[in-house]
Amino acid sequence: MAISERTRAAAFCTLLAGVGLTGTHAPAGVVFSISEETSGVEMNYSGEIDLTGLVFLGSGAGSVAGLNSSTGTLVNQVGPFDSYVPGAPVSFGTGGLTVASSATGDVFGLVDGVDVAGQDELQLPVGYVSGAPISGSFSFAGASFTSLGLTSGTSFLNTLSNGDTIRIDVGISAAVPLLATLPLLLAGIGAIGWAARRRRT
Repeated sequence: MAISERTRAAAFCTLLAGVGLTGTHAPAGVVFSISEETSGVEMNYSGEIDLTGLVFLGSGAGSVAGLNSSTGTLVNQVGPFDSYVPGAPVSFGTGGLTVASSATGDVFGLVDGVDVAGQDELQLPVGYVSGAPISGSFSFAGASFTSLGLTSGTSFLNTLSNGDTIRIDVGISAAVPLLATLPLLLAGIGAIGWAARRRRT
């Protein structure tokens, strides 16, 4: 018996829905992934920001990259930047202000006012356009999670004033499927198998 196009399409859409929900993804946001290597601690970030609803503070320039896990500061400030009001950064550890040994990529910073003797800031490349990709990395040679006041296996979520997010994953290698979405994923796979079996008979 031939399977109808409608049945085949429904099964395929069910599978796609299950796959699409296997991770946590905000409409706009940046994810920091922090890992401990033999050479030290590596931090990589990527994502995008929507400027809608963010208040512009001004422009500046810097030449430092680093973090302060106790205040929530993460910054790759090597170059000119535009600043916006972010909402208060979330603490992600117990360490103090530590300067990175090297940094590459796009300027990006979530800065607690305590660390700059001023206002909390979200720092983006000068002239940044909503939705443009942001990525970069910085390293802390010879450092460890312990020396930076970090705990492996923890994740922290900053929600900006416009609802965008900045997530910090410490020692988390990859996203795992959300338990609530596994039944949907399995149902999609089952539907594909059922459709294929009907097609053979």
